[in-house]
Amino acid sequence: MQTRLKTSAIALVLGTSLAGTALAHHPWVLTDPGQTKVGTSVQVLPFFGHEFPIDDPMHPERIAELVLLSGDSEQIDINRATMSTPALANGVHVVALRQVRGYWTQTTEGGQRLPKSEVANAVRCSYSDNGSKTLVAAGDGGPSAAASLLGHRLEIVLHGEPTALVAGDTLPVQVLFEGQPHIGPLLAFHSASGEDPYALLETGADGRAEVVLEGQGPWLLLAHGEIDYPDPSVCDVESFYASLSITALTHNP
Repeated sequence: MQTRLKTSAIALVLGTSLAGTALAHHPWVLTDPGQTKVGTSVQVLPFFGHEFPIDDPMHPERIAELVLLSGDSEQIDINRATMSTPALANGVHVVALRQVRGYWTQTTEGGQRLPKSEVANAVRCSYSDNGSKTLVAAGDGGPSAAASLLGHRLEIVLHGEPTALVAGDTLPVQVLFEGQPHIGPLLAFHSASGEDPYALLETGADGRAEVVLEGQGPWLLLAHGEIDYPDPSVCDVESFYASLSITALTHNP
């Protein structure tokens, strides 16, 4: 049976600034640079905040999994001590991160990283499950993993194999929850967005949307949803964020 994510309140918000406020903190990952020469490595830059593209770095202890999916579909663990990829072969690769799951309970006195069953004056508790991806290209040619699935519970998937991504392009994507199309909000940010997305879209019944890349890269796409937590005495919801970040990409297969 397909699990249906709750429609987030932000999907009903027409003002993008309000949508950004409702989202609060969320994860994303970038690389430096986003395009490089064959045989070189790039630095992985994970963030957790709300001021895209640069905010608070995500501490390595908060990372459950960090992998490189190469253009030929080989999955390689990335060293979290160095936060640097192995030398990249020719192609478009995906750097993917899963955040350590954890509780966050808002109380009348503030927030705590505990279930509501362990705090006083709980207002609302969420148990997070967040996944982030970014593209990095090496050389000019070779295979591409851009449209590959990583298996995150909530995941943004590219459709097609982009050979160039610049301002003005339209990016077709699909949002999946546990492998099934997810209907819900999809927010788009660019390098000058900060905490306010430049576009707020809604995926269709097939989980798909087309995003126009406005402004200058890097760009961030962000999806969100919730389901009821199995034991309401412990926590209220399981919360899911999926992000896909992209720099200006030029790559000819």
